[in-house]
Amino acid sequence: MPRRLKIPLLLFAVSLMLNAVLWALVLAMFPRNSPAVVMHYSIDVGIDFIGEGKQIIMLPIAGLVIAGINMQVGWLLRRSDPGSAYVAWAMGPIAQVLLLGAFALIWRANT
Repeated sequence: MPRRLKIPLLLFAVSLMLNAVLWALVLAMFPRNSPAVVMHYSIDVGIDFIGEGKQIIMLPIAGLVIAGINMQVGWLLRRSDPGSAYVAWAMGPIAQVLLLGAFALIWRANT
């Protein structure tokens, strides 16, 4: 496999692995039948958004969408602007880490 394909595929694989970890955490920590989950906590106000337990799956769904869009954008830019293509591909795993951080904060607000 050419090197120019290895890096994007590696970054996409890392993004998908991090997203799988997020899916596992979400499904293990927040059962879909949870009546209420604190979705947003503000230091000034306290709890300011409560949602259903099944709404928490929007985090890993958003991660899949971001990974897919970044891969597509990078693929479209690979010939015209390779630097931007690599930025798009590298943002996939970074976005997954940020979503994992968001999950950790939501989980902490609920325990």
